[in-house]
Amino acid sequence: MLYIRFAINQFFKKASANFNVPKGISILMLFLYPKMRLKYSYFLIICFVSFSYSQNLDSLLVVARDTKDDSTKIRMFNKIAFSYIFNDTDKAIQVINEGKTLAKTAEFNFGLTELTNTHGIYMDVTGQSDSANYYFSKALKLSRDHNFKNIEVMCINNLGMFHWNRSEFDEALRYFFEALKINDEDGSPKGRST
Repeated sequence: MLYIRFAINQFFKKASANFNVPKGISILMLFLYPKMRLKYSYFLIICFVSFSYSQNLDSLLVVARDTKDDSTKIRMFNKIAFSYIFNDTDKAIQVINEGKTLAKTAEFNFGLTELTNTHGIYMDVTGQSDSANYYFSKALKLSRDHNFKNIEVMCINNLGMFHWNRSEFDEALRYFFEALKINDEDGSPKGRST
């Protein structure tokens, strides 16, 4: 962290030596300089963290592709795709489609259902709400067909959020209470706040 701060300070020292500023404005610039330096520092740090995070996902994707166990591979694809949704949407849809193809080939219904739900999240985040509704409903049907209660609750909750975002509050609450009821029947305190 100290190295980054030093590099940023050196950058601003070099940059400030190249500008000729009239005397009246120099006082204003001196007043703004620490704030500007802080803002640029935050910007550079965010860029660095974002870049390194993307590299980590790329590395995880390589590991996932080399994994021999199909169920582990497909679950990894789902987690990686979910992370890409908020960083690189183009890469996210590629990983989702690749994972769904693998899940169909391996006949791994749990992974296919998970990835279908993640596909709905992708559609929601990218502003394609009708498609999001389609994938959430499809994942809900798959989860009910195969009795995957934890994915069923996620899908119902996502459908609730879909209706909430459309200001259809009564329909959203119906979904939320349905998800809560299934969670309570499961008896698991994990999904419930105290």
